[in-house]
Amino acid sequence: MQEINQNIVQESGLAARFIVIICFCLFGILGTYSLVAQHGYLLLAVGALQGLVFAFLAIRIMTAVVSLTNRDLQLQYGKSFAGRAVAYGMAYMLPFAILAVIADRFLHWPGVTLFTATGIMATGSAIGAEISKAGKVKVMNYVLPSIIALIISIAWMTVIIFINSISEILLQIIK
Repeated sequence: MQEINQNIVQESGLAARFIVIICFCLFGILGTYSLVAQHGYLLLAVGALQGLVFAFLAIRIMTAVVSLTNRDLQLQYGKSFAGRAVAYGMAYMLPFAILAVIADRFLHWPGVTLFTATGIMATGSAIGAEISKAGKVKVMNYVLPSIIALIISIAWMTVIIFINSISEILLQIIK
């Protein structure tokens, strides 16, 4: 356990944050990709931008929640403990992003939103597991991030549908 604790304390989590940002951008691109044939590649940039914004917001919100509910670990391991735990936990989206690419591009399954929602939801429990690695096992560290992940997941699905709808309307007006 001490070895795991030291990894969480010593590493910056920058690579994990980068993975989270890439996953969200990839989900955004895949979510808008179906409209590209009709409306052009500008929508891919919109999808990537949505992913970037959601990645930033998700990381910030989850970090704030973990920080507020684990003050003792913040004091013990340093101010950036919550950010690292969130980054490592949210990096568990990577397999879902890979599956979304395979399903969408190679198998032609229209389930990108499902992979995205599931990936985001999985991060809630993964964040709890990262906190537990630091020696604090309590149910709230699993439940609260999972609830926040549910809210982020619902927001993601709502926004991607909204962006696709607005994009279609705007592009019809322009034409």
